[in-house]
Amino acid sequence: MKGRGCLLVASLMTSALPAICAGGGTPAKVTVTVGKSLVMDTPGDLRRVSVGNGDLAEALAVTPREVLINGKAPGETSVILWQLDGTRTMFDLTVRQNTSRLEAARAEMRRGLEGQDVSLDFENETVFLRGVVKDLASAERAAGMAATLGKVVNLLRVETPAAEPQILLRVKFADVDRSATASFGFNLLSTGAGNTVGQVTTGQFGPASPSVQGKAVQ
Repeated sequence: MKGRGCLLVASLMTSALPAICAGGGTPAKVTVTVGKSLVMDTPGDLRRVSVGNGDLAEALAVTPREVLINGKAPGETSVILWQLDGTRTMFDLTVRQNTSRLEAARAEMRRGLEGQDVSLDFENETVFLRGVVKDLASAERAAGMAATLGKVVNLLRVETPAAEPQILLRVKFADVDRSATASFGFNLLSTGAGNTVGQVTTGQFGPASPSVQGKAVQ
């Protein structure tokens, strides 16, 4: 390894990575994943370590020549290292989103909402839920799955079922005078055998009293 300002970047999960020289005018690029760490080794003893945005990552000097970088949130920032001999080294640090939980949520959603068009995206600590579901129950189930990742913006659309055939009934109501129906009745008169008078009545009125005018002709 030649030249001052050359750093060896090694992930905690791997054995070693190639050396990165940041002694020139262009900062070297370093990448770490949210929830993971990497170790930066310097050729000289450190005097100071600084991270541009502490909300995205933190830098800890664990030994005089080792810096531990921890990814906290997705984004881009800078890391500056000062050595005792006055050397200053700058890095462009990119913190990537950890997609393991996102992929697990997507797989669970595919199983739970099989056959429905639902997508899940994660941006700026916010989960965006898009697509079309068949009913409100499916929409609530999808929102519950997405909520395990953080704040949810629900952009789902619920299918509208086809309208069922309807029958139009026209009903008319008529007012009935109950007193008029109570006074409705009839009498029937007839002459039976031997010219005798017979009658039938409903009872609302008194029976008829027929009178015979004149005499029958023999």
